[in-house]
Order: sequence, then C-alpha cells, then structure tokens
Amino acid sequence: MKRVFFVILIAVLSITAACNDKSDNDKPCNNATPEPSKITMITDVSGEYGGIRMAGTGTITINWGDGTEVETQMLKEPVDNWDTFLNTEYSYNHKYSGTSILTIIITGENITHFYCRNSQLKSLDVSKNAALTNLICGNGAQLTNLDVSKNAALTNLDCSGNKLTNLDVSKNTMLINLNCEENLLESLNVSKNTKLTNLQCGSNQLDVEALNTLFGTLHNNSGTKQIDIGYNPGTHGCDQNIATNKGWTVSDYSSLMTMSNNY
Repeated sequence: MKRVFFVILIAVLSITAACNDKSDNDKPCNNATPEPSKITMITDVSGEYGGIRMAGTGTITINWGDGTEVETQMLKEPVDNWDTFLNTEYSYNHKYSGTSILTIIITGENITHFYCRNSQLKSLDVSKNAALTNLICGNGAQLTNLDVSKNAALTNLDCSGNKLTNLDVSKNTMLINLNCEENLLESLNVSKNTKLTNLQCGSNQLDVEALNTLFGTLHNNSGTKQIDIGYNPGTHGCDQNIATNKGWTVSDYSSLMTMSNNY
C-alpha cells in the first residue's frame, strides 16, 4: 500500500513540475495565473521623455524604469484619424533626472495603438500584447529584431528607419499597411498578407532576385494596391511587370507611408 501511495505522489509531483516548466507557447495549466498583457521596451532616455503614444480601452500601468512610482492611467479610445492620434492627449510623458538606457514596461489588456517613433529604441517586445492593431516603432529607433508573430490583429505596421535584417509577417494576415523602409532587409515575403494594399520597402538591401521574388508573393486581389521599392540595389533591374500584372502600382522612389484612416 505504501508503495502505491509513493508512486502516486511521484506522479503528482511530476505533473506539477511539468506545469511550472511550461513555456510561453504552451497552454497554461488550469491553476496557473495568466501572464498580463504588456509591452516592454529598452530605450535611451533623457530629461523630458515623451516618445510614447497609446490608445485603446481600460487602464494601463507604466513602469518608467527609474525607480519612480508605477503610474496607473486610463487609455483613450482609438481614433479614426492618424493626425488626431498624434495629438498630445494620446501622449504619455515622464521626466528623467539624467540620461541612461532603461527598460520601460507598460501593462494593459487592451492596448490597440502603440507609437514609439524617434525614441532611440534598443529593444521592443510586443509578443505579450495580442490586442495590437497599430504599431509604429520607427524613425530614430535602433531595432535589429522585431517579433510580431503573436500580433495577429495588426492592420498597420510601421517599423521604418531601424536596422532590421529580417521581418516575418506571415502571422499578420490582417495587415493592410506595411512600412519597412530604411532597414537592412535582403528579402521579404508577403504571401500570407492577402489584405495588404500599401507596402513601403524602399531603401533596403533588396537585389533584383529578392524584388522579383517579393513581387511573386504579392496577392492579386481586386482593389487599389501600391508598392514602393525605391533605393534598393535591384530597383532598376527588377521585373516590375510581375507586380503590375497583379494590379499593383510600383513606385521606384522612396516616400513616407500614409497610414490608413481605418483604425
């Protein structure tokens, strides 16, 4: 009888240990507390920092990373006009006493719009925030990696002006606008992005073969579709007909992406 009890006890302990060792990609155990939705960024901050804008619903907490009290704020509702979203009412600011590289953690279940352009980003983790529909993290940032595989709801992504050598958007099937200009991309595949209508990929390292391959992954759904390939090594030697035959207008000069008004 003691032997049977001992075997059962070992089995229970094994199951408990397995539950505790589960990775983020596994389903949580019944008694596990779900990890809160959050965004983590490592950035170079100095003085009055106002590089973050957000929208969504519910409350958020912001740990500014400098030991000051964690802030609790109410998110403002998403807007239907990009210019309005850039107003200061959507801005979250903090004053730092000096200059340093710090980790900022923002926790909130319903952050749908996140903007951190010109913020000297070193790292950005949005994998714990599945609610994101709009992500702007370019122009002045220094990201070498961006994982958006867990952000299936994304419709607008602007990661321009970084140092990305790879960008996987295969899980972002709702994507409408993608701006990845001014990076170090040598290839790009948008075969899973059947809703995509605006693609800005100029000023990368896409050669003739890479651009022709990219054109081959573009969908041929009806509607107005535009791709900008300017200032790539293969811009003037690629076969633009591959794209135009699918109804895409090809621009061979770089331009800033106009974000969709359909937030």
